[in-house]
Amino acid sequence: MEIRKEQLTIERDSMILQLEEKDIQLKGIEAKLKEQIRSMQVIISESQQQISQKEQMRLELLKNLEAQEQMHLQQMEAQKQSLEENNLDSITCSICLVAWDASGGHRVVSLRCGHLFGDSCIRAYLMRSTDCPICRQTAYAQDLRYIFGRHIMPNPTQCSQY
Repeated sequence: MEIRKEQLTIERDSMILQLEEKDIQLKGIEAKLKEQIRSMQVIISESQQQISQKEQMRLELLKNLEAQEQMHLQQMEAQKQSLEENNLDSITCSICLVAWDASGGHRVVSLRCGHLFGDSCIRAYLMRSTDCPICRQTAYAQDLRYIFGRHIMPNPTQCSQY
């Protein structure tokens, strides 16, 4: 019985040692898991900060894009108005500022220098002067040339605006 008791004591001590080793291993695993959890929490926190920063950048970029869009729309509107004003100049007589006619006394004519006028306006002007009213080059009534082309005359919808 003594041997048996001794064997059981040895077995018990062996089991205690094994339990202690397992406990040490378990504590090591637990420590590693806690470290991994802390590491993941740091990663999550940093990721959330980065996401927040990216969202703020995205909102700022959207705000800037909207401001640029508004600025471009204003520039386009100004350009459109400028083009309309230039178009008005290009389809009106620079003497009387009235749109040219497709035929008749106020149809579009050109001087040798290339400037355009209403026929009756430039003929009346050339009776008083012998130079182009725009560039002052010498001009005579025999220099007048009728201009033909679709884009010279305003279309009917444009005429109603003037």
